[in-house]
Amino acid sequence: MRYVLLAAAVLATLAAALLLGPANVPFGDLLASPIVWQLRLPRALLAFLVGGALGVSGVGLQALVRNPLADPFLLGLSGGAGLGAVVAIAFHLPGPWALPLAAFVGAVGAMALVYRLGLMGGAELDPRILLLGGVAVGAFAAAITTALVSLAEAAELRNAFLWLWGGFSGASWTTVLVMLVYAPLPLVVLVAAARPLDLLALGEEP
Repeated sequence: MRYVLLAAAVLATLAAALLLGPANVPFGDLLASPIVWQLRLPRALLAFLVGGALGVSGVGLQALVRNPLADPFLLGLSGGAGLGAVVAIAFHLPGPWALPLAAFVGAVGAMALVYRLGLMGGAELDPRILLLGGVAVGAFAAAITTALVSLAEAAELRNAFLWLWGGFSGASWTTVLVMLVYAPLPLVVLVAAARPLDLLALGEEP
């Protein structure tokens, strides 16, 4: 029953996203309106896919570090991803396919650095050093991102802010396709690692 209600809420939200907006589109013209097909529907689908992917990745991250309060900002992931995306925009990497890859590389690099800092206290991972290292790496990445944005041209500046603020105004069917291609890959990894993550959540005590 819970899943039925959740599916109904999702469908109702998508319907509201198609019907509501500055331009009035009659209900009978929804299937033929270019406003719906080229603007509202891609934005609604992309927001749904991105939100779902963020939720699943957040659960995986919290299970990995065994902390229900862990978030990508504290661990430097958001700062690294933002830096990677801004670098891709600043250097005009081609197409919408390169931007998510650049953000992913930046996030993985930041997480690797934070993990290495967390091991500085010994062979075991120290959660306190992990969090402090995450904040430091995130702040450093944010400083570099701010410097790149301040030196960017007007068009690059707009694209960078749209990405950093999570805007969907530039959504298109191409970006929806990019999300449909990229998102299932880490989901498969998380599903395959579900049992080890569950065992990790039990802790080290016998």
